[in-house]
Amino acid sequence: MPPQTQELKILRFVCVAFWVGLMVLGLWPFNFFPRNRVEWLGDSNGIHFDWHGQMYTDAQSKLVAPQSAASATDSFSIEIWLKPDKAYSWGTVLSVYDPARPESLRMNQSLTDLVLRGEFRDQSGRLGFKPVWITRIFENPQARFVTITSGPQGTTVYLEGVREHFIQYAPAGNNFSGRLLVGHSGSENSAWAGTVRGLAIYDRALTADEVLQHYGTWNGNRGNELAQTAGVVALFPFDERAGDLVHNHAGPMPDLVIPTRFYIFHRRFLADPVRLQKSDILDAVINILGFIPFGLLLSLYFSRAIGLSRYQSIAWAIVVGGMTSFSIEFLQAYLPTRDSSYLDLINNILGTTLGAIATERVSLAARFLKRSNSPT
Repeated sequence: MPPQTQELKILRFVCVAFWVGLMVLGLWPFNFFPRNRVEWLGDSNGIHFDWHGQMYTDAQSKLVAPQSAASATDSFSIEIWLKPDKAYSWGTVLSVYDPARPESLRMNQSLTDLVLRGEFRDQSGRLGFKPVWITRIFENPQARFVTITSGPQGTTVYLEGVREHFIQYAPAGNNFSGRLLVGHSGSENSAWAGTVRGLAIYDRALTADEVLQHYGTWNGNRGNELAQTAGVVALFPFDERAGDLVHNHAGPMPDLVIPTRFYIFHRRFLADPVRLQKSDILDAVINILGFIPFGLLLSLYFSRAIGLSRYQSIAWAIVVGGMTSFSIEFLQAYLPTRDSSYLDLINNILGTTLGAIATERVSLAARFLKRSNSPT
């Protein structure tokens, strides 16, 4: 075994310090029971979500009832009055959580766009999980009133009561069974920051005249007047202004509960991302680059301090780097504000491997510089 020189002691210390740093960065802020960051506006109707905030119905519920046993679609309408904190941001505004299904109805902010994702049938009858994009509606920092009506003829989007977009997607009934969540997703860390001033759900497609009339009612802070509307399933004007319950003023849907602590209903270990986004590319680069120096340091330590061969040092560096990444991903599965992803594990191992392989080149460069600087 090589002698324990001061240089090797420093190398061991740097390896341990780097390992601790990776664990801290991977698990920060170490909060397994974070506060639910939801607050009433106080001086007006509405509620604010400050990233990791949520509210949800306290029981499984059928959001819309099937129109008939043989029906291939379930008509519905959603009215939501919202304002994101940032234009160029991501997050889930509302979703339906069904533990038996990997995906259900979901409304997301995607930069300046709003996207409704759900199971729809196209004009030819093909069933699939499809997005309905409402583009560039958050470019200006103002509240938007969005109405989405969907039925056998297709799906129509209205902004401030005016028709903006139509797509020939008819909804499938499987979208709407489960818990309604506002401000977050039930199965992944998809935090959103913004304000919701009103929300209503109907079990039919509203007409264009009704959409315009409802917008005027909401805009006049008279959302309660819609309680007698035919087909209303839920009506949340957010007029309580305090407390831990948001009452449904009409229809069979349960009230929304504002919990004290934020958590995700279904945590996934080494989850497979359903949709890759541009932000995932940046995450991959960070995960690879962060583990390259760790792999290099480990390989140097195993070769110099323990005396392993080049290939043994590389192999053990990859094992330790992989175990470190696996530990981080395992603990992240229990952190509501973090995501456990198999892509992160793969990228971390890739970074460790690149760093370990680069050890020999670094050693050669160091010896060359040492000889160059030594007197002849």
